[in-house]
Amino acid sequence: MIRVLRLGSTERSLLKGFTGAVTDLAFAHLDSTLLGCVDEAGNMFIWQLTSSSSKI
Repeated sequence: MIRVLRLGSTERSLLKGFTGAVTDLAFAHLDSTLLGCVDEAGNMFIWQLTSSSSKI
């Protein structure tokens, strides 16, 4: 699991679905913010992170 927090606010989100431990992660700041993760089974996950008044 990965917990994503927005600094300066109470917004947070929990990312699940990994097979085993997360072995690598990286952010990309393009037109939107992307988070890419790889778990120990070799699965790749990519999330587009957005923020609203109630959720990330």
